[in-house]
Amino acid sequence: MQLPASLTHQPWSATPLELKGAGVELGKTYPEPIIEHRLGRERALKALSQDPRGTSTTRHPLYTSLNPAIVAALTTLGDDMDDEKPVLEQMTDAMSSAAEATKEAAKTAVKKVRKAAKRVAKKVTPKKKAAKKSKTAKKAGKKSSAKKSAKKSAKKAVKKTAKKKKKARKSKR
Repeated sequence: MQLPASLTHQPWSATPLELKGAGVELGKTYPEPIIEHRLGRERALKALSQDPRGTSTTRHPLYTSLNPAIVAALTTLGDDMDDEKPVLEQMTDAMSSAAEATKEAAKTAVKKVRKAAKRVAKKVTPKKKAAKKSKTAKKAGKKSSAKKSAKKSAKKAVKKTAKKKKKARKSKR
């Protein structure tokens, strides 16, 4: 026999008959509860309501001036919540403002990255004078290759005429 599903995670709330039927012995086959949940909850709520200096805390522990998403969410959610407005609507507004702040922060980050990339690209790419020199060198190379091919074709033509003359001489003999 097994414990009912509702008691699987808290067998200490089962009756002794149910525990015996399921073969569970608290402290032997299943550990005793480590903390009493009601008292632990009260202690945690008390600790969260005060910071270490004993004053009420209104800022999120991860708050930084560099994180506008948290700042926007904190300004929307907090003591200034409108009791007349439904909670769902307040949460929707808070999420929208947090999403907008995150979007703006992302845009700023993208701008910074692009600016840094442009600076790096300027350092890496050759200067305009060097680029002009390489272009003129390429043109000169093209001209010299054109000259070479013209010389080759001229030599071939000279050879052909020399062969024709030779053949003409041989045929006369």
